[in-house]
Amino acid sequence: VDCVECAPGGNRYVNRTIARTLLVAALTMAAIAPVQAQSRWIAFAPPDKTFTMLMPGQPVTRQLSATDNEVPYTSHQYAANDGGMGVMVTVADFAPGASRPAAANVRDAMLKSLKAFMTSTEERSYTRAPGDVLHGIEFTAETASQTCKSDIYVDEFRVLAALVCATRGAASAAEIDRALGSFKPSPRTSPG
Repeated sequence: VDCVECAPGGNRYVNRTIARTLLVAALTMAAIAPVQAQSRWIAFAPPDKTFTMLMPGQPVTRQLSATDNEVPYTSHQYAANDGGMGVMVTVADFAPGASRPAAANVRDAMLKSLKAFMTSTEERSYTRAPGDVLHGIEFTAETASQTCKSDIYVDEFRVLAALVCATRGAASAAEIDRALGSFKPSPRTSPG
């Protein structure tokens, strides 16, 4: 996967690493797509409580660790699908002081890996706790058969990206918004 254009001061290798991670995440999402519909959505939080989000059943989890140009990272991916709508969260942790990609670069890598075109994007902020505000972006995109929406936040230690994709006709925009709106990053903690 080629690197997306780097933001001013960004690290080309970190952006390539995130693009690779998100490609694996998109493939994970595609792999779970054929599962049978589950009727019960659950509030999910990983063991480290990095976030909470409604998911259509217990998610498939995957951990990836790598070093790209001496920039170590660990990525945790959580994905679940109800047969028509898929939900995935990727949390990429970086060592203190390591270069992290801009949220727009993560968005561009996701669009490329999903083979999607963006229909809208806007800056977002999310208050995790008093004085702890995450800044990022939200975007909506279309693939050949799906509508996708994502929130992406970058803090000093990690990238947090939630993605909801629905097969056209399987879920309304309100249902996609409800699923994505349930994504709640937890208050800041130190890495590790």
